[in-house]
Amino acid sequence: MKFTIREDYKSLYETYLIINEQEETEYKVVGKKEIDETFEVKTLEGEILASLKLISYFGQTNFEIYCNDIMVSTIGEEINLFKDIFYFDSKGWKLELDKENMIYEITDINDDIVFLLKKPLINERPYYEIDLKHEDNIVGAIVISVIMYIYGGPKAIGEIR
Repeated sequence: MKFTIREDYKSLYETYLIINEQEETEYKVVGKKEIDETFEVKTLEGEILASLKLISYFGQTNFEIYCNDIMVSTIGEEINLFKDIFYFDSKGWKLELDKENMIYEITDINDDIVFLLKKPLINERPYYEIDLKHEDNIVGAIVISVIMYIYGGPKAIGEIR
């Protein structure tokens, strides 16, 4: 299953659309980045699947992921004087960058690919392509992709773990 994540420039709030291969919107991510740094992943019917909240302290940026008002994961940057390190703690997933192909590979605890995330190098409006391997991981893939899209993931191509 392949999706793209794109910004909806017509919305009053900061809104991102998750679009399937048939160019149909399947999910929305709606947030208030400039107000309180929160985002909600919603179905088109308005059901909230996950919430994402930015927490910054001591120069470190973290995101807390909530499902049904329970924090289930954190994603963030680690302070390091020599390179940027991006980490997340979710189902044992890890993120690695294939520098040659400029694709982020998200794998599970068994090193099986959960999904691939690719930012096309040339286009007018930025978007990410999501290549999801298992349908039941869609919410996790959306959350990670939204963070990478909105906040740019690692500030520079460096070590990612």
